Amino acid sequence: MAPKYYHRTIGGNFRLDALQAALLGVKLPHLAEYCTRRQRHACLYTQRLQALRDRDQVEILTPVTHADRTHIFNQYTVRVRRGPCWRHTQSPRDLLRQWLAERGIASEVYYPVPVHAQECFRPGGPYAALPATDAAANEVLSLPVFPEMTAEEHGAVVTAILEFAGARHG
Repeated sequence: MAPKYYHRTIGGNFRLDALQAALLGVKLPHLAEYCTRRQRHACLYTQRLQALRDRDQVEILTPVTHADRTHIFNQYTVRVRRGPCWRHTQSPRDLLRQWLAERGIASEVYYPVPVHAQECFRPGGPYAALPATDAAANEVLSLPVFPEMTAEEHGAVVTAILEFAGARHG
């Protein structure tokens, strides 16, 4: 995988070394608590960021959940879309990521190249058009959602996003 998330060949890394196994042995009894904390952080993000749908400049869509299902939120991934009045040449997702980084807040774009567009799955030819998948790959941004996250850290992320959404980027 070079650069990161770009695959020329199909492969995998399935090793578990002794140190990872020892850490897993210590952390596994806390799995339910970790999942509950992630779910709580995700719920707060969703509540606080709901107001950023259908905006003129930038729209931030939170993950969809269903009452009859659970999710552990290994990542909390939002979609950052251009609003109808967006006039900037850069994508709002990339600008938000930069905005967060400038405030010391980590975020990540996992899998910026969808599977169908990876070189290893299209030898010798172009990939099939999957417009919804391609759009999602250009809009998604994962926010911090680790179990040990404090209320202050969570609040800083939300505040930074709300400030970004309120700033003029056109």
